[in-house]
Amino acid sequence: MTKAVTTARPQRKARALPWTRQRPGAFGNLFYALALVLLLGSGGAGAGTPFEVNALEYPWSAIGRLNMAGRGHCSGTLVSERHVLTAAHCLYDAKRKRRYQLDELHFVAGYQRGEFPFHARVKAAAQADNFGDDSRVVYDSDWALLELSEPLGRQTGWLGILPLSPQTLERVRQSGAAVVLAGYRSDRSQVLTIDKGCAIRGFVETSRMFVHYCEPVHGDSGGPVLAFLNGEARVIGVTTISLSGPGEHYGGAIATSILTEGRDWPKATAAIKAEGFVPAFSGHPPPPGSAAAATPAATVARLLNLSAPESERGLATAIAVVERTRGLPVTGAPSVGVLGTLLESR
Repeated sequence: MTKAVTTARPQRKARALPWTRQRPGAFGNLFYALALVLLLGSGGAGAGTPFEVNALEYPWSAIGRLNMAGRGHCSGTLVSERHVLTAAHCLYDAKRKRRYQLDELHFVAGYQRGEFPFHARVKAAAQADNFGDDSRVVYDSDWALLELSEPLGRQTGWLGILPLSPQTLERVRQSGAAVVLAGYRSDRSQVLTIDKGCAIRGFVETSRMFVHYCEPVHGDSGGPVLAFLNGEARVIGVTTISLSGPGEHYGGAIATSILTEGRDWPKATAAIKAEGFVPAFSGHPPPPGSAAAATPAATVARLLNLSAPESERGLATAIAVVERTRGLPVTGAPSVGVLGTLLESR
């Protein structure tokens, strides 16, 4: 199914959505619970056309699958060398009505069709103080930060966060930056896919959650919403729910500003400090010699409609044409910045 996104949408002012104007409480939580069922259900096709990317090249190498005791999976993002940002509801086994034990959670990065060069168990987990598993869902608190047993990010790289405020949201819109949803969606769970053109509609009440025009499905939960700004891919949100409005479908994400709002989560903040996590606002690519490539050459080539046998010189020439056309410094290199430029225009 192809989703139409008009160029006018990104220019809308941030505002509360119609269904969030109700008093916070039972209605809001009930709505969120129903939306959560949509996301965790059988997993129909999303509103956009998923685009497969190479999970063994940065920035995609920092995104992985969180496998839960062989009973399902979510997505998650390395935001430091050993910390994964995901959704809190991914830590709860709805069928058995209990939280997963830490040793039942396994994070794998670079996952493609059953193979993964990077993996680690979860050592510790912190989540919002007021998130209540399945029975007391708080729609804007569905986030968790996991500490891994191994520093996978030293090999996969990690992504920086961009705390999303109303002012930052306007900056993202005005720049025309590409906004992308990424994850291991249930209908293509063996590969990492992205949904392009996720124009942001606005914030939901507290500014801890925002809504965009891509529709996530089961498996996308916990995965990132990325904004490509200033040559970097930065995490602006954590995928949590699928929403329905009058005649349209949306995705809901927790803004990564939650990681910088310690006053609102005293218990979670203490747990995060105990994990040794410090928010990074810039990412770090994989090092030389890693099984993960430091640049997204395969993704860039595919976006340029170049076949696999194309030479590096042919790729460099095609990139240079794009850079000249867009008035950018000409490098001919398949950088994250070039990737963002191509995603903006498609």
